[in-house]
Amino acid sequence: MPYDPKLHHRKSIRWKAYDYSSRGLYFVTVCTHRRMPILSRIEHRKVVLTSCGEIVRAGWCAIPQRFPSIEVGPFVVMPSHLHGILAIISKTEKEGAASSAPTIGEIIRASKSLSAQLIHSQCGTAGQVWQRNYYEHVIRDGRDHRIISRYIWENPARWQWDPENSASETPDATLPWEQFKTKCGP
Repeated sequence: MPYDPKLHHRKSIRWKAYDYSSRGLYFVTVCTHRRMPILSRIEHRKVVLTSCGEIVRAGWCAIPQRFPSIEVGPFVVMPSHLHGILAIISKTEKEGAASSAPTIGEIIRASKSLSAQLIHSQCGTAGQVWQRNYYEHVIRDGRDHRIISRYIWENPARWQWDPENSASETPDATLPWEQFKTKCGP
């Protein structure tokens, strides 16, 4: 089908004048293709990673190795998506960082590409792994950071009520707000 700007134009959800390579904190959400629950399952309000989810977790933790001006904050690998905080820091804060920081888009694109390749080769899958785009939010202050960090940590506890979960229930008022998060390392 030939390109038709009326049919094929996608409206950007990014701020037009914002520099996404700017020093700061960014909350991102990346969803699997068609929101397929291939990355983990939730048991007793805790994440249990699949082999595909282990690849995604390891790749997310490896972002600073590929992009030295990036630090990984709290994150969680849910069945059909990943929530995480990325920090772009200045060159003077982390020795060896490139002179110009990558954009959040470049980081997410590289992470999605590498993890998809590894999932295909190690899990014997084919086809798309990730949705085309991602969600991002610029974290503006400490309060915003605390709210988002708590949202990430508590996400597995809320999964049973998430509309993305085919077995979701109606929430009750007795949810215990325990701290959950996926960690880098052993």
